[in-house]
Amino acid sequence: MKKKIIALTLAGVMCLTACNSNKNSSVSDSKDRKSDPAETKTEAVSDEDESASDETEAAAADMDTEAFMRDSNYLLDTIDSGEINKFIDALYAGEPKAEEDISVIIKRVTDTLDFKGNGVSLYSNGGLISLELCNTSEMKNDGAWVNGRDNVCKINWNGYEFNDDFSPLKKENPRIVANAESYTNTQTPGSIMVEFHIFDEARATEVYEILVERMNKDHPDITCEEGKIGPWKTYEAAVPNEGGKDTVYASIYMKYDDDQIGCYLIQYTVRFGPLETAGT
Repeated sequence: MKKKIIALTLAGVMCLTACNSNKNSSVSDSKDRKSDPAETKTEAVSDEDESASDETEAAAADMDTEAFMRDSNYLLDTIDSGEINKFIDALYAGEPKAEEDISVIIKRVTDTLDFKGNGVSLYSNGGLISLELCNTSEMKNDGAWVNGRDNVCKINWNGYEFNDDFSPLKKENPRIVANAESYTNTQTPGSIMVEFHIFDEARATEVYEILVERMNKDHPDITCEEGKIGPWKTYEAAVPNEGGKDTVYASIYMKYDDDQIGCYLIQYTVRFGPLETAGT
């Protein structure tokens, strides 16, 4: 069952423009334009001025909408190493501690990014938390506003369990109390992931290379290798285990999504050890 908390709302975007209809109806009705050519000429100039004014107002409304949406949706105007690495810093800042309220965990991430996003979704079956950074909803080109511009879609936590007594109806945030039992790798059972949406192959490759460089830097003593899983190109910092699955400490997944969005999906995941709880 999905339980959702909305941190910010994006309602009312379409209310930023206004109509200017019927402004000259009283003048038109009360005057005989044919009887006074000079007056007709004056009104024609006034109409042109009004049209220019309407265009200016429309442009201002577009600018207001852009500023409003950018306040809660993260666009990547350029591909900058420092900006991309800031998101990896945020992943490490988001490592949960036992009994932490999720709002405390999310605040560490948003403080690192200096960006609050547009909402938080909770999924109680599996402890998934999603900090929504761009309201894309998996639409073509990420929707009419994004319109094919590079963006950072979301940050997800996975592999954690919430306390059983939290209630969204009472406006209570859950606490993370344990690792999810469903995750099979006991060495790194919890994870946090950031997803980039990049619409150009060259820029996607640039993001991928920045992330590879970061992984190599963070894991100098672990072999990092490129691979492929289905349509995904992968790069992982992993330690092989005899007779079992490799222990993965970080991974990059990249593929081109031509089914829904029409962009390159790039995911960087950091995995954490088990939560330290009372008695462990």
